[in-house]
Amino acid sequence: MSSSFFYPVRAHHRALTAAGEVERLARAAVRGLRTGRLGRRLPALPWPPAAGCEAADLEATLAGSKPPILYLPAVAWQYRYQRPQHLAVALARSGHPVLYVDGFLRSRLLPARQLTHVQGGVHVLRVRVPGRPDPYRQPLEPAAAAWLAATILAGLRHERPLMVLVQLPFWAELGCELARRLAVPLVYDRIDLHAGFPGVPPGIEVVEARLIHQADLVCATAGLLAERPRELSPQVLRLPNGVDLEAFPPPAGAPRDPAAPVRVGYVGALGPWFDVDAVEKAARVLPGWRFRLAGRVEDSEIAALSALPNLKTVGEIPFAEVPGFLAGLDVALVPFRDLPLTRAVDPVKLYEALATGLPVVARRLPETERWSEPLVYLYDDPEGFVRQLRRAVAEQTPGLARERRRAAEGESWDRRVAELLQAVGPLAAGGRSPHRP
Repeated sequence: MSSSFFYPVRAHHRALTAAGEVERLARAAVRGLRTGRLGRRLPALPWPPAAGCEAADLEATLAGSKPPILYLPAVAWQYRYQRPQHLAVALARSGHPVLYVDGFLRSRLLPARQLTHVQGGVHVLRVRVPGRPDPYRQPLEPAAAAWLAATILAGLRHERPLMVLVQLPFWAELGCELARRLAVPLVYDRIDLHAGFPGVPPGIEVVEARLIHQADLVCATAGLLAERPRELSPQVLRLPNGVDLEAFPPPAGAPRDPAAPVRVGYVGALGPWFDVDAVEKAARVLPGWRFRLAGRVEDSEIAALSALPNLKTVGEIPFAEVPGFLAGLDVALVPFRDLPLTRAVDPVKLYEALATGLPVVARRLPETERWSEPLVYLYDDPEGFVRQLRRAVAEQTPGLARERRRAAEGESWDRRVAELLQAVGPLAAGGRSPHRP
């Protein structure tokens, strides 16, 4: 049985990859010394690849009859496990082999392309991007896009892909070039308000607008992210985030011990959008409660919280440890500030907390407001945050935990993929080439 992708490993790839990894670690160490943020990091992809990965014959799932998907993601595969990785795995689970193109390692010491078999139908193709642009703040130049398209297509087997899926404006030129050459639908999965992140120049909005206009289908995780595409794109699909139910066991059903300290926690990035004021107030007002924040600290105000005796920042944890972390809590937090960026966020961790049966205390925002009490408790200010925390603990019962789990069961990644494939199907079946101005 053969794969949809074939990128042979050359003799010099091993040396280049090792040198690039040393360069990456050295840069990370320098950044850590400058910022004082040396700490736990997620593990990198293993090298060398699994035996035989150059032919990608390791899994029978790859030889299915369904066409492959070219996937241009928003983050590197080994980065924080979130929507890009979840969606890729669920697409592969539906029978479509996925080529996950990783161009986020900005190094000259890389092979032009390097395929690493990862799991169940998902292949990571690490590529060297000419010019080493910052994928979050610079567009990909047309010449670089044409070169990358040729590099990617050289390893594509005879089977025509189902679509080209893009999750970042950086990939706009490459996505359009691949879709044009293959005459397949171009899908833009709009997962963030990119202009809301610090340091993103206004020009990225122009690139994104062009991508939206040229796409056959635009998916939006949040209502605010769907507004502009409806003006520019012929077809928009609201596709929220979801949860991998198999990774999160259902609640045990036993009531909490009222004599035990209340355990409250958060998992995710700890950046300038995190509501420091609300969490600090709660930790001071509730000194007998234990607060745990899991994630990479990216803001000095958050780092200062660790001085509180009942609050601990535990650093980044891999996705495999998230279910256990949540299982050790009584309440899960989604404490965001009310910002343009967060108003366009559909929090993945909210779905995962509900899958474990936990009550969630979250800032009242357009996407969290879709959930009603007692599934999710919403707050508007630090005082409301403390009040809702107390309510969430006082009202928690095994029956409510089961109700939250049932709510999460309707929000699986497999269901999201089914909705996406249903929308793409008519475009692909008609042999429609991507929209062009």
